Amino acid sequence: MPFRRRKPDPSIKDSDKVWYIESTNEVFTNYDDFFDRYIQMNSMCWTCPVTGKSGLTFEEAKESEREAVKAVEDSFPKALAVPLLWLAHTYCYRGRCDDLVNDVYVVSRDRYFIGETVWYQQSEAQRFKGRIVGVEYDATKAIAAKKDKKDLPKKEEHHSEDEDAANQSATSKKKSVIKPEDPEVPNPECYTYSFLPFENDGGDAITDIEHSAISRPKAVGSRVKMRLFMRKLTELRGNKVVLSKSTIEQYQLTGRHWEEFFTGPLPDFPKSERRKPFGYINENKRKAESPPQSPVVAKKQRASKSTGGKVKKEVQQQQDLLKDVFEQARSLQIEDLPKWEQNQRVLSDAEIDELKEAIKIAQEDKREREKDRKKLEKEAAAAHKRPRDDLQCDDLKPLPELKFLQLPSYLTPESFSQVLSISQFFYTFSNFFEDIEITLKDCILALYQNGGKNDSLVKILTALLKCRAICVEKEDGDEANPKVDNEMSNETYAVFNNKKHGGRIAELNKLHEKYRTLHGIAPPFLTVNWVTISEVLRLNLIISGYCPMGLVYQTRVSKRGAIQCYEDPVYAHLLEDPTIAEKLETLSIFDLTFDERMTLIDILREQLLTFCTFRDIQEERIVKLPDLRKQIKNLKLWDQEQEKASRIAAYAADELETPKNSKDKNIVKLRAYLKAVNENRRGVNPDDVKDEFLGNFPYDEFTAEEIRDFRDIQKTFFADKLEELAVENFETFCKIGSGFLGRDRSFRSYYYFEQYPIILVENVDNPGDCGEATPMKSDPDDPDAIISVMGCTGSAENCLVHSKSRPKWMYLGNEGDLDELINACNPRGFREIELVDSLTTFQKWLKPAVDNLSIVLQESANELKENHRNALDIEEENPLTNGHSEDIPMENGLDKSEPESRQTRSHSKSKTPDSTINNLKKKKNLKITFSSAAEFMGITDLKQTEDFQDNPLLFEVRKMITDMISKIDLQALGEFSFNDNQTSEEFLKALNNGENIKPFMVENDLKIHCYDEENIISSEEFDKLENSEFNQLMLAFFKVIHGVRQKFIKAPFTLTEKQRNNVTVIPTKAFVQWQQAIPECQSFSALALFITAFDSSVQWTAIKNTQKCPVCRKKTQAEDSVICDHCGNQYHMQCTPDEIESRVAWLCKACSRKVAPPKKRKPPSRYQEENDEAEKEAPPFVDANNFDEEEDEEEEEVAEKSTIDMDDVFQTSDSPPPNDDNNSSLENQEDGGGRNARVRRNKRPVDYSEYGESLLN
Repeated sequence: MPFRRRKPDPSIKDSDKVWYIESTNEVFTNYDDFFDRYIQMNSMCWTCPVTGKSGLTFEEAKESEREAVKAVEDSFPKALAVPLLWLAHTYCYRGRCDDLVNDVYVVSRDRYFIGETVWYQQSEAQRFKGRIVGVEYDATKAIAAKKDKKDLPKKEEHHSEDEDAANQSATSKKKSVIKPEDPEVPNPECYTYSFLPFENDGGDAITDIEHSAISRPKAVGSRVKMRLFMRKLTELRGNKVVLSKSTIEQYQLTGRHWEEFFTGPLPDFPKSERRKPFGYINENKRKAESPPQSPVVAKKQRASKSTGGKVKKEVQQQQDLLKDVFEQARSLQIEDLPKWEQNQRVLSDAEIDELKEAIKIAQEDKREREKDRKKLEKEAAAAHKRPRDDLQCDDLKPLPELKFLQLPSYLTPESFSQVLSISQFFYTFSNFFEDIEITLKDCILALYQNGGKNDSLVKILTALLKCRAICVEKEDGDEANPKVDNEMSNETYAVFNNKKHGGRIAELNKLHEKYRTLHGIAPPFLTVNWVTISEVLRLNLIISGYCPMGLVYQTRVSKRGAIQCYEDPVYAHLLEDPTIAEKLETLSIFDLTFDERMTLIDILREQLLTFCTFRDIQEERIVKLPDLRKQIKNLKLWDQEQEKASRIAAYAADELETPKNSKDKNIVKLRAYLKAVNENRRGVNPDDVKDEFLGNFPYDEFTAEEIRDFRDIQKTFFADKLEELAVENFETFCKIGSGFLGRDRSFRSYYYFEQYPIILVENVDNPGDCGEATPMKSDPDDPDAIISVMGCTGSAENCLVHSKSRPKWMYLGNEGDLDELINACNPRGFREIELVDSLTTFQKWLKPAVDNLSIVLQESANELKENHRNALDIEEENPLTNGHSEDIPMENGLDKSEPESRQTRSHSKSKTPDSTINNLKKKKNLKITFSSAAEFMGITDLKQTEDFQDNPLLFEVRKMITDMISKIDLQALGEFSFNDNQTSEEFLKALNNGENIKPFMVENDLKIHCYDEENIISSEEFDKLENSEFNQLMLAFFKVIHGVRQKFIKAPFTLTEKQRNNVTVIPTKAFVQWQQAIPECQSFSALALFITAFDSSVQWTAIKNTQKCPVCRKKTQAEDSVICDHCGNQYHMQCTPDEIESRVAWLCKACSRKVAPPKKRKPPSRYQEENDEAEKEAPPFVDANNFDEEEDEEEEEVAEKSTIDMDDVFQTSDSPPPNDDNNSSLENQEDGGGRNARVRRNKRPVDYSEYGESLLN
């Protein structure tokens, strides 16, 4: 049978098998009793005695009781606790805690103290929460209440004889319980209250409120909660229950008055001392109350004196027998022990029973006191373990020593933080930058490198613009026109009617439409390279915040969390400070300062984060991370439950005589899988039974041996699943972007960066001021001990925690630092609890990173020392003759016999130890070394490029123009017009030398190409143009545009129209507007954007290298070929029968006859016939000087006729007639609008019919 709190049964031998339950301290000699008790403990049949919550296990009920007591202690309002504790301390005199609780409960019932938070029921529909600000007492009501109480008739109780007998019987069986007397206090109706609602804290209070309209919150003021609250704060001192000293000090009860809490007379508390362990009656009082003895009794007493010796012997024997009893009573400190321990008389049986009863009561009291003591110790231990501020823990351990991150001189700690933020952004969203890898070094170079072409800055901005284009394509569309109802919605109407931003958004929409129409594509999709990026970036900046069409904008707002277009970060920044956009209008991104570059990248990042394409991914990761941690925690708890269930099932299976033989499909399937595993069969697929093993496994259906085997397999599945969740958890944590692990006691933040990998530690800029010094259990008064554990000394002079001179960035750089940090973190500190949780969760990845960094830096230091030592040895072995030390690499193989010039060149290659070390590395195949952790992360000394005297964009734009001129000449796409005695070579020479090219400009170059009625710039504007490099390039570009024939310009600048057998190329309105916008350019990047657009719109493959000459049947080359402008056949220039004056608009002999048939000629004379026969016999090569002048006249007539036909075509059109040839080959037609056509710059098909519609009609 189970027994508890008593000695084990003597019949139990040491060799007997027993079962023990630790939670209840019970021992069983029978397994069935133990099993029944164990099942009962884990059954949900227990109830919490405090909360009354049922359906709990034994451990859950105990935990519920502890939590309820703690909740009451934490939630008990101070405004109610202070007056009750003051009354208990000042006036209450009770020997039992329950009597004390009853006194204060009676006083507080239906009475409310000043400052207490209560509810005021003003009416059935109105209820306010506030506090009591005043109490008034009406003495007349108190007198009336007493009078009514006296006038009440007493109830007469009538009992029958049977009831009286039953009551006497019940009284004899158990002791009567005396109910404590209640304190006397005026009736609650005698008091009225003043109430101040929280909603009207600064207003007037509501007065004359009766107690019936006021109530405390439900969780406050009950007798049970008061008992739980008072038990911890009181202690037994003598025969009286009093408050502890700490409670008196904590609540500042000394020196207070009744009027501070209430008003009216003080309550009259009854007094009752603690019941003594035995009944004590004064001997004199007993004699006085005893009746007078009779003469017979007195005679007997006198006779007993004669037998004193015999009595004395009996007394001594009795005292010897009770010696152990007296010793026990003495140890229990029973009062009046001499009453029994004496030599005068023999104790009666009643007196001995009274002593035993006193001992029993004293033992119970001792057990209660011991129980209370243990409870207090347990509560103190729980309070000691309760989380608190890290600097208030008295058992701090020293943290590992961190290393200072030595940054280059140009990189400030604050700037390094910004660079890290940029680098983490690109790593977080690396799936959007798959073809562009951006490292920390790229971010540093992008912000700091000045002069020349900054490839890193171009790379970063290109990546941001590329992602912006992807997001705009998915979520935004074309701009909305406020005047078109089909393009509007309720959301767009609200945007355009916004008082502050409506007008500006409308202007942005017009600007977006202008650039989209001008370039044939929206600005986000323009071609980006290092030359055009400045202008493309500027266009994307100034159109940020435009409002898309109605339905698109409605969907966008709902997906982006109601972010309006005027809340765009770029728009908001430019509205406040348009400096960057204004600067890019005339300069380039390479001319921006560090702060401007940083601001530019920041606002572009913030803008990307407003797109739901980015937001959804990041929000999914943020939600996923705590969910994964919860899954890992639940998985571990599940494994513990499965372990417990498997053991219980194994115990039960051992007791069964016959094994179970279930025919359930899952059971049969599991047994088959176990058999296959034990027999090492091939082809066993664990995925078939994975779900069964990771669920509630039916252990009860198997034998004990099978249970153990299944449990081993289940542990394998559990480990695999746990590893899978851990890896996913770590990857999600790294991809969130911040890399934040937590903070330690000194407010230092720990970050992990997977791409480096390293754990960086950041000190806060403003740690605050010193407060109370950190308590130290070992050396409380030693400031050095506090400093050694990184605690607060309470003084700003020597406090390391609140010092503002700490280095900004540090790192864990010693092997084993991570384990030391985990062990040093305090388990009670708020910050370090979170830090340890993160470190232990990701310890599998963090520890190798820290240890590897330490090993790499140590090996690098040793390698550098070894290389330096070898370099010094080489210097000693090879001294120079001129008095200078010099290192000559051995692999050069030079000796003194070689020429002096060669020796000089060889010596000049290596004059420093660094170069020698590099040579040694190449020779010995050494590993890469790092001199510091910063270098390990990719941070090196910045080598600034030399400042160019000339703008690199100038040379690039000039090269683009000269390349186009060369291609035009090579492909014979057109001719350039010059003034008299001017050549193309002279023009190119002047352009490359930066000379004035105005003299090379003709009047036609200033007109719009293919539309001579309007000018690109007027003659007056041309004369006023300054002779700047930019203007010279712009004029050269005008000449390039006019140098390309119209038939070789593709969409969207031209459209093709078929009329019978002729194909007509017509310029579009977009081409006219595009040319008119060129003079608006103010930067080389803007001009380069126009040049790129025109370059992609020209058919550069008119002459193909793969085509064969119709005469010799050999492949042609572009530089020595000519193409017929009508049939498209490509000839070698030496294979043409006639002299070629110009490769432009050349017609072969057959086509020239088709286009312009020959005139009627006179019959040939005999002399002419002979000449004709001689010509037939002659070879096909003809001298160019003998070209027939009549054929020239015929060609001129054909061209004139062709021009007249084109004039007829354009007579019904608003657009100008083309001034080039009106015929185009089928090949050109396909390139312009057929299957080979491509949309410029972004390869997206666009309908360009709107641009040429007015010209076609």
